[in-house]
Amino acid sequence: MRSSGHPDASAVVLMDGGALSSFLDAAIAVYGRITPKHPLPCFALLLGSVDADAIHIKDVTFARNARTRDPVALREFTDTIVPRYGTAYENESRGWWADSHDLLCAAREAERRGLELLGSIHMHPDWHRIGPPHERSMILGAHPTPMDTHMFTSTGWPVNIICYVERHGGAMYHKLAAWAPFEPGQDRHFPCRELSLRVSTARHVRPAGRSCRSADAGGSVMTDPDESVTQLWTALSEAWARGDAHDFAANFHPQCDFTSVRGDKPEGRAGIADSHAKLFAGVYRGSSLDAHVRRIRHLSPGIATVDVESSVIGPDGSPLAHTHALAVVQHDTETDRWSITSFHNMVPVGSRPHPQPDPLSPEERTS
Repeated sequence: MRSSGHPDASAVVLMDGGALSSFLDAAIAVYGRITPKHPLPCFALLLGSVDADAIHIKDVTFARNARTRDPVALREFTDTIVPRYGTAYENESRGWWADSHDLLCAAREAERRGLELLGSIHMHPDWHRIGPPHERSMILGAHPTPMDTHMFTSTGWPVNIICYVERHGGAMYHKLAAWAPFEPGQDRHFPCRELSLRVSTARHVRPAGRSCRSADAGGSVMTDPDESVTQLWTALSEAWARGDAHDFAANFHPQCDFTSVRGDKPEGRAGIADSHAKLFAGVYRGSSLDAHVRRIRHLSPGIATVDVESSVIGPDGSPLAHTHALAVVQHDTETDRWSITSFHNMVPVGSRPHPQPDPLSPEERTS
């Protein structure tokens, strides 16, 4: 590695599977809201470390899009980007400009964790399929567009990852590539250099002797408890995306002990449903929940604690809130279902630059 901060040609980018999963969950949620008139972006910052021959991407953090409100961004798009790269960039849904305050907070968070702010990752959708007819000749992939090259060079970050996302037959697929920006003396006909990229498989490898499903002594199929517990948060995220408060609350025990980040305590499942109906109709209308189960600890058969990190993503792809919850889940042998019996939500220190509405609170904010 050179002291200039730019990786050598031999450098490899090593990305943790958890970091990629965090971004993919957000990207797929944004992809689902893209329309021909609104090519919504998805963008995150890369946190990690650098050693002699590798760049380690250990986490991603999201920043709000200041594309339409930052005076510097407005000038850049009006004076440089639109004249140079075309009137398509007059569409305010196209393009990302990370909020400067969020950038500062991300840098401070990285320093607090002993990491560095190394670069960015953003999504390219299959615009040749889902874009308007007059733009379907625009075939995107994991290679940088001229606009990407401009932004990579402007920021000077050593690593910029492009995540191409497409849908086939109802399933989602992705492709990744990592790029280093233009350097002085480099041929400007090839302003970005591709970096070797590897994604950790550790997150996806099940320990030896474990399987997703196993048979009991009688030969019936038993579901792995960890898989069933994780599916609770999958169901929560799906219900949130639909704005369905009833289905959302159905994952909680009827007498669930629920505590929001501000100490609010809705009464059981019915109170959770009522509070979220207000949120889904108000401040979080059209948003999505990006939930990640970080740890499951089984205290005894049928009872476990669950550590969960969640982000609420706005309709425009901007993060609205980030929370960390500790939950207790319990298995009902009669119904063969898990439910959340206790849930305590909190906001990690330094996770957001400004107070945000609590994504699991019975109170609705109007500003």
